[in-house]
Amino acid sequence: MGNGGYPITSLYWWVSVFRYRLKDYIYIGSKVHKDSDKIKIACFKHKTEEKGAYAIYYNDFQNTGITNVTIDVPQSNNTV
Repeated sequence: MGNGGYPITSLYWWVSVFRYRLKDYIYIGSKVHKDSDKIKIACFKHKTEEKGAYAIYYNDFQNTGITNVTIDVPQSNNTV
């Protein structure tokens, strides 16, 4: 990833997005994907509303990705 003349690390990008987009959410736990221990799924619940969010992160030091992965999202989830 790049931004102008300096590189953006995946961790910096991940933290920045979390702080901005999930500011009204509370972290309730995380999971590791069933097919790869490099895929992290962080779970969040909104502070005042009955809704939540998942943040998915591929933990790789080489800024690569992974293809053909399915993330199952349950109809309702109260715990992690």
